Amino acid sequence: MSSPGTQGSRRSRFAGSSRAWVPGLLAPLAVSTPEATALDLIAFQSRLGGIERVTEVIAGLLPRMTAPGLKSALRAEPALAVRQRLGYVLEVLGRQRLAATVRASLPGRLTPVRLKPEGRSGAPSRSPDLKEPWAVYDNVALSRDHS
Repeated sequence: MSSPGTQGSRRSRFAGSSRAWVPGLLAPLAVSTPEATALDLIAFQSRLGGIERVTEVIAGLLPRMTAPGLKSALRAEPALAVRQRLGYVLEVLGRQRLAATVRASLPGRLTPVRLKPEGRSGAPSRSPDLKEPWAVYDNVALSRDHS
């Protein structure tokens, strides 16, 4: 898989980013929004220290996240599992309005996913409760303590 922002990435080039002119550069620099960054953190959690660490970082982004910004970033995110996980994380962090924005972007029926992917499909070996409406198995017992 190529890295975000390159040809063949899971999102279109520069989706969920703005362009900023930086003195000394000949071209604008793509700068990610907090909302697009939150989606990337969820998508690449295994490379970034796990869902617990990613949740801590997202908690730090929350003051800058907006519902319109999240709607824009969600339009560029094709992976339903990433959206499901982000919605659940936002709910755990107590951000119901942002979580509702994510839920509105999802279809009515969802395929259950693990919060922390374990490399195989289906229900996790130890069966935590399925968290609705996200259809997310919280296989790490995520709590607000991670914020």
